[in-house]
Amino acid sequence: FREMNDVNMIAAMKFLKILLFPSFVLANQQYYPMIVTKMIQLTLHYGTCTESCVAIGILSYQLCEYGEFEASDHIGRIGLLLCEKFKAEECLPAISVVYHLGVRCWTRHMTLGLEKALHGYKLGMQLGELES
Repeated sequence: FREMNDVNMIAAMKFLKILLFPSFVLANQQYYPMIVTKMIQLTLHYGTCTESCVAIGILSYQLCEYGEFEASDHIGRIGLLLCEKFKAEECLPAISVVYHLGVRCWTRHMTLGLEKALHGYKLGMQLGELES
């Protein structure tokens, strides 16, 4: 994967990631898909960064709404692999919970992902990532 080098685009991705949680919980969720879509567009055009991991993980969750479970599972695994590549522990809680509890359960038994989701939750609590 090509890495994002444009400082302005990295800043934009950080800002959009900050907007994700409030747009999902506090707003009426009409902006949430637009924010995720913009993050994916920036990732495809400028390359990947740590925030791309979260966008890809959420995209995998959104694909479940359309019944694309295999594609969703594949994209979710890409988000986890990117997280490992960037050593982005701060992004792992969000991706882990979304993927293991919201995506993977459509293709594999839910109990297979509970331990990893719990690990992501505990890591989020240790890192102070309470939004995840």
